[in-house]
Amino acid sequence: MTVYDAPITTVVNGVDISRHLRALDWSVSQNFGRQGVTAHLVWTDDFGTSRASKTNPATGLTQPATTAGTPTFAIKTLQTVVMTDANTDMGGPYTLFSGIITTPKLVTYGPTWNEWQCDCIDATTYADNILVQGTWLGNTADFIVKQLIAFANAQFGATVFTTNNVQPGPVINKYRANYVPLSTALAQVARLASSTSDYAYFVDFARDIHFFSLTQNATPRVTFGDNATGAATGTQGWISDQNFAYEWDGGSLRNDCIVQGGVYQSLRVDNFVGNGSQRSWPLTFNPNANVAPSLKVNGVAATVTVETSPTAASLAGTSWVIMPNAAGQYFLQTLSASAPGSGQPIVLRYTLDGPIIARARNAAGQATLGGVNNGIWQMGIQDSSLLTVGTAQARGNAELQEFQYPQERISFDTVDTFRGHINAGDLIIVQASRVPDSQNGYALGFTKHFLVNQLNYKGTTTQNRKYTISAIRVS
Repeated sequence: MTVYDAPITTVVNGVDISRHLRALDWSVSQNFGRQGVTAHLVWTDDFGTSRASKTNPATGLTQPATTAGTPTFAIKTLQTVVMTDANTDMGGPYTLFSGIITTPKLVTYGPTWNEWQCDCIDATTYADNILVQGTWLGNTADFIVKQLIAFANAQFGATVFTTNNVQPGPVINKYRANYVPLSTALAQVARLASSTSDYAYFVDFARDIHFFSLTQNATPRVTFGDNATGAATGTQGWISDQNFAYEWDGGSLRNDCIVQGGVYQSLRVDNFVGNGSQRSWPLTFNPNANVAPSLKVNGVAATVTVETSPTAASLAGTSWVIMPNAAGQYFLQTLSASAPGSGQPIVLRYTLDGPIIARARNAAGQATLGGVNNGIWQMGIQDSSLLTVGTAQARGNAELQEFQYPQERISFDTVDTFRGHINAGDLIIVQASRVPDSQNGYALGFTKHFLVNQLNYKGTTTQNRKYTISAIRVS
């Protein structure tokens, strides 16, 4: 039995077909927080001659001998595929892709030559195609995520997902999943958790859920530099001179944030004075219709109710009514009562629904920017789940953390001698000697942390691969 070396291994439904992989025609794409990881893999099958059985030392799997004229393998839709870099000289082995084959395509170039061109997607597809439901009141985000995963696994009847990398999250006042896809529910919980720091999630190749804020992200995995001084390693890669770009995006800058949360309830007393003819007075705040108001006219209690329409008011059966006008402004009005006499005090006690409003701003940053607008770039957020001024303020501060400076993005290709591995959502260190540092007077050069948000990697030879990386500066 012949033993062969396949640096990039591909196992389809438990069968090793690594020796058929076309090294220059495979690619994997990742988009952090947007969709699952996709792959395009191509295998060729020349069955015009007999092939001896071979064993791959990386997987321990044997590919059986074949007879001339008989196809070596066939690929079916929804079969599993695992792609691995078996080399250990750069810290491997690394899983480059794991998922299912969604669309196998057979192309024939002759009577004894098949080519399988296959589109694949990772385990995120399972989260897209299972529905979850439940209601949570006053639970932490991580608790909700784990229960959503448990519900999904129960639906599957198997442990499809694990939660080893679900990090602690803030309390969410209320969340309800009404039979929505698991991936949608996880995205919704991440959004609700982002009141103090941005949260996100992704599914790794071992089907483990990663749920975390940017402040909880793991330590950087790899350093990429543009001034090569040695060989590439599993934790050191070099930036190619081709396809390099660095941009400062002022279009997304927001340094002043007004947050409108839910409502708070508070007792309010409005005082008016009669003049013998006036029959209507505007309230300072909108009343809560579920809490009965009380009214005294010239020291004598009067009946009053809150209604929302003239028809309802006419049927209220009280001497006074509180009702909105066409513009939504509430007024205290006489119904069957006569107009209070001149100088008579009117005291109305009611429970108001007060809006929760908070403002966060980067005054120093605004002064630095200057300009005709005094450096003010404002944004507004409406989130009814924010039930205190403190949580609304924290949400505003979190938005400023992300948007108060021009977003800085880098994109580059790696030289293909780097055979380590990263994934979208990983932190990396970038050492850029030719880029001005906006946080250091635009002096040339910096060493900073970046979050990988888009990633594509593809084969270049049987041993090497090239990464095309897009990342956002976070420090």
